[in-house]
Amino acid sequence: QKDQLAEQATRLTQLDDLRMRMIVNLHHELRTPVALVLGPLDALLEQQSLDGEGRRHAELARRSADELEKLVGQLFDLTRLEAGELPVRARRVDLGALARRVVSRHAYAAEQRGIVLEEPERSLSLWCDPELIDKAIRNLVGNALKFSPSGGRVIVVLEQDEDHAVLRVLDEGPGVPEADRRRIFERLFQVDRSDRRAHGGAGLGLALSREVVELHGGCIGVDGRKGAGAAFWVRLPLDDTPHNIV
Repeated sequence: QKDQLAEQATRLTQLDDLRMRMIVNLHHELRTPVALVLGPLDALLEQQSLDGEGRRHAELARRSADELEKLVGQLFDLTRLEAGELPVRARRVDLGALARRVVSRHAYAAEQRGIVLEEPERSLSLWCDPELIDKAIRNLVGNALKFSPSGGRVIVVLEQDEDHAVLRVLDEGPGVPEADRRRIFERLFQVDRSDRRAHGGAGLGLALSREVVELHGGCIGVDGRKGAGAAFWVRLPLDDTPHNIV
């Protein structure tokens, strides 16, 4: 029986290695064609003569290509995080300033849909990998904008709770059913509601955010809001040293 268990363990390791290689190859194989699509689309959209239905079609294709590029990157990052192969470069960072930069990058998209996007005013210093935490916050803000109605409001708040920083992203969308609030951070999980499925998405962004936050010794979750909407939150330790990052 020990030999059988050892054989099964070896087989699982081989399958996991194969999965990792397949995703790495997929990432590299898709990057080039996506880049080749984006280049001509950008050139086309720069043409002043393009208007009306042609411009709308080109803009739709550009957004779709952006989404594909983002999904490929998320899948690659998530797989490397799970395998412990994504390097962590921790340094002392102002979490408030980092969150404000994320909000500023989403300002145009919010303005296009008439959504008021509010940035956090507070500053809190902690040890983290700014690129990874940027990805986590970016997914939460992008998710909030995606599900918020036109004319709605998305608020990003930073607070201190004893020895932890708590970042909250509040939206006015359909919210997350209580039964799904734990599973929504699982890879590929989709809330089974038509008003959320209509927005698309592969269920990778929130899973990536969870992996990043937990890598930093923190936790992530979502609560309901009184009235309507969701309140996603990230809780990170305010340690003086980066020992909490595994």
